[in-house]
Parts: sequence; C-alpha cells; structure tokens
Amino acid sequence: MKSNLHIIVSCTDRKRAAVSDELHLRSIPVKPVEDRAKAWWLRLARHQGQAIPAIDLYAGGHWSIVRALPESARQTNLNAKLWVISAGYGLVSSSACLHPYSATFAGTHPDTVTTSEINGSSRKELLQKWWDTLSKFPGPSLGEPRSVAELAQKSRNAYFLIIASPDYLSALEQDLSSATEYIRDRNNLIIVTAPSAKVSESLNANLIPSSARLQSRVGGTRGSLHARVALMILKNVESWGFGAEVLRDRINSLVAQSPELLKYERKRITDKEVSDFIRASLKQSPQASCTSLLRSLRDRELACEQSRFKDLYWGIKEAGR
Repeated sequence: MKSNLHIIVSCTDRKRAAVSDELHLRSIPVKPVEDRAKAWWLRLARHQGQAIPAIDLYAGGHWSIVRALPESARQTNLNAKLWVISAGYGLVSSSACLHPYSATFAGTHPDTVTTSEINGSSRKELLQKWWDTLSKFPGPSLGEPRSVAELAQKSRNAYFLIIASPDYLSALEQDLSSATEYIRDRNNLIIVTAPSAKVSESLNANLIPSSARLQSRVGGTRGSLHARVALMILKNVESWGFGAEVLRDRINSLVAQSPELLKYERKRITDKEVSDFIRASLKQSPQASCTSLLRSLRDRELACEQSRFKDLYWGIKEAGR
C-alpha cells in the first residue's frame, strides 16, 4: 500500500504573468498586520484578472525542480500531492487558480509582509499573525485545508515534506507546531531548509540541513538548493529510508564529506552601484536573467548577496514595465 506524502513548498517571486499594480502588497499601507491581511485578501477576492493554476504561475530555477518532485516521489511508491506556501494566498494546492501577485515573507523585498518589529511585536510574531489571518479566509479552492495543521488533522498517517527558507518557516512555526499534534509519527515531518537561528529549537528534530556545501553534489544555483536537496532525498528513499531522523543523519554525513565553500575576495558595492550595473546590462540585453547578471557582476570581482541582487533586479524590471 502506498504511503501518502504532502510536499509543501514555498512559492517564488517570479511569475509567468504580469502582476497588476493593485496586487503588489506595497500598495497597501502598513497597518496592524491583521487589518493589512484582510485588506489584501479583499483585493485578491475582488480582482477581475486572469487566474492561473499555481503549478503554472510560478517560474525560476527553484520552481522547475519543485515541479519534478511529485513524480519523483511516485516512482518510490509514495502517493504525492504538491502544496504551496504563499505569503499572498496562504496554503494552497498546486492546482488552485491564483491571480498573479507579489507578496513575500522575505524582509528585504518591497512587497514584504514586514521588515521589522512593530509596536513591540517581533518580526516573527507579525509573520505568524499574517499567516494565521490568511488561514481564516476561504481559499481559491473551496474545501481545501488552509493550514498545515488542518491538513495534518485530515492526513494523520501521511508524511509531510516541507521545503522553505528560514523566513517562510518563521511564518509557519506555530502552524507546524500545531500540526505535530495530529501527525501520527512526528518523524514523518521532514523540513528541508538552510541552517538558521530563525528556526525554533522546537523544530530541530525535524530539520534537514540544506547546507550550501551540498551544492557541489546537487548542482544548480543557490536559489534552487533546498528543492534540489529534497529531490535528492526522494530519489534515494528506497536505500536511505524516509523520516526526519534517518535523513538528518544521512544529509549531515554528506555535508561533512562535501568540500568547504570557496571564499572569494570580492569588493562589496552599494545598492546604487548594483542598480546602475543592472540597468546598464538590461539596456544592452533586455532579456538577461537575474542569475546571468549576478554571475556577470561576480565575474568582475564585485560582491552582492543573491537575495539583495534579486530584489534590486526585479524592482528595476517591474519599474520598467
């Protein structure tokens, strides 16, 4: 008998369709987080534009790997269903139809839920309030679970594979803790993410460290690393086993056997200098991707974090629409 597996993955900034001005979260003024979430949800509910299945809406290297995960799971006798962790919509299935939008839990993006603490509430608390508020609204597919805890309550014997950044896990922390009360075996909750102090110690037993050192084994860019580590896990289920404890030991062993990260002596430059570089590059090659331009910048021995570069790149692309 096949075991059920819920693959729950963070969304991406990149969309395959243009985002209307009103569906950029930055267009809603900062206010108490529950009120802002409600105002945002009304925007989504009333929007008259085209809605696209989530599996086809998102784009980029991370998402191209995510699309392959359910089939890889099915080849190892797991009955897989794909879900999306969306800062704009909450928890949705990959078949749910969504309007193209821009909202994120990442703190450096102009469409972030929040960048810092507000009125004595920590950033993590605000992210969790946003997620909890969205979970109370009906989703785009009526009748589907709106939180991981609700999904776990309906699928107590299933495995849950979470693939997300520390920022997204911060938003889901209380939801995941509640989900563990329903999952038959807590070892069935498997969380692939980067090692980070942002993640609660209460989830440590379920964390699979998606270290940058594994990039030498799984290939691809840093942005798709977590999804590629998850794909490696699914491809090796039959020989490795499947569960947080055994996978954590296996991945830790692979990290220890992987080469140390190279340290580059690059010159750090300002946001203005990075933006000037992006604009000049796009003027010459309008279709140049974020990844190719970042590589070009670093080839010049200049330094910029991937997340910072990505935010600046897409900000410039959107401004030029």
